[in-house]
Amino acid sequence: MYLLDELNAYSHDLDAAVALVPLQRRDREVDHRDGLAAVMTFVMRYVDTAKKMQPATWQGLQHAEPKKAIQALWSQAENTLASSCGLPAFGLHDRDYIAYLCEKKTASALADLLDRAPMCPTDWPGAGDDLVDVVQPIAMSSGRRRRDGRQYHGR
Repeated sequence: MYLLDELNAYSHDLDAAVALVPLQRRDREVDHRDGLAAVMTFVMRYVDTAKKMQPATWQGLQHAEPKKAIQALWSQAENTLASSCGLPAFGLHDRDYIAYLCEKKTASALADLLDRAPMCPTDWPGAGDDLVDVVQPIAMSSGRRRRDGRQYHGR
């Protein structure tokens, strides 16, 4: 599956960018987080569409080999994205993609393949407040709790 190759490639790209942060010039904007967040959003949407509208594709995704690959590569992507969440200004459009990743209604099909719910930045230790603020309205409406276990409340 070429899409999983892309997920793997973007995970490694962001991982390298995070590792090279000490060498980064501070006088320009970067979009390192955007690519992985966008591909993760696409994978989530692809899986959701397969479950709802493509029974043969959905059945194929549930076979042991593709399912294990999706589980491994999605976990790698989550960990890589999490490692960048404490870095401010590391993406230009990442907030939109990450907000989508945190929607429970769009994550249910992927959760079936992962045998767990996909993680949201509010669940990641060390996530920067700039990203947590993006998902706070979603968290408030979905009943999610903050990383420290407390319920979100309006400002």
